[in-house]
Amino acid sequence: MFCNLKFYSEYSNVGIFKIKEIINLIKLDGQNTLCITDINNISAYIKSSILSEKHNIKNILASEIYIKDKISGSLTILTKNKKGYVNICKILNESWKNFSLYKKNFINLEFLKKHYEGLLIYTGGEHSFSKGILKGSVKNTKKILRKFFLYFDKKNFLIEIQRYNKKSKIESEKLINLAYYNKIPIIATNPNIYEEKKYKVFKTKFCIKNKIKYDNFKDKSFKNYKFISNREINEIFNDIPSSIENTTLVSEKCNFKILKKNRFPKFYKKVSSFKYLKRKLIKVSKKKKLNNKYLKLLKYEIYTIKKTNFSNFFLVVSDIIKWAKKKKKFK
Repeated sequence: MFCNLKFYSEYSNVGIFKIKEIINLIKLDGQNTLCITDINNISAYIKSSILSEKHNIKNILASEIYIKDKISGSLTILTKNKKGYVNICKILNESWKNFSLYKKNFINLEFLKKHYEGLLIYTGGEHSFSKGILKGSVKNTKKILRKFFLYFDKKNFLIEIQRYNKKSKIESEKLINLAYYNKIPIIATNPNIYEEKKYKVFKTKFCIKNKIKYDNFKDKSFKNYKFISNREINEIFNDIPSSIENTTLVSEKCNFKILKKNRFPKFYKKVSSFKYLKRKLIKVSKKKKLNNKYLKLLKYEIYTIKKTNFSNFFLVVSDIIKWAKKKKKFK
């Protein structure tokens, strides 16, 4: 059974897939695994976890990151367990520290080496790390891979191959030879960015992001960045059945589930968080001598906080602001 391990959702700056749309497509196709690999973020994970559980679909926490080193390119990282979750958060946090508007967020291999535990990695994406390896000489390629495997366990590292156009097919043949020579498992994927009937929506988003006029958009390669069914993918990779089988093996290795409930500290043991927050707000309102208009508004806000169960959130934020003012982080 093929598991589609390359989806880009509406939470990314690339894809347009809504979570419900992905789950419906997976379910109709008879697949049982959801893996959203948005670039440099895991924002879709909470929503996708709730919906996938309802439909009895396994959800894998993953993201595509960009490596900037002697060889640069993208890697996809999947979370296997709780330690992997902690590390994927550290990796994404580091990549955003290196953020520059309209340029790639990145991390280096040394940082990834330190936070690799609990993760599974495969090379791939539009600007794949594999492509960077292939550009070098044969001697240089061997040296890079040797260094790479000093860092990472071969059991948790796969070479990703895609065949969505002529160029990617030629590259996949080179990557297959590279994988077999170095005894690295291969995984088959396809970049699922949009549903076929929504190509124009994707095109619009792409043009806005890249500041291109809609009529000047000529890149035909994106025509193949659509959802591909289990039957279609098996036909495309029928000469390498192991690349399909490995998608299932990867899915079986990734068993992390995030806690459903938010964990907030208790601010006051004798009363509930809501009562504690309400008392503070009323105390402040008396101190500020608010008029009836603002008291009415405050009453409505208190009612909304109770209804949405957001008391703990406001108390935590208040605590952070107090700390920041005390440390003179801001005025």
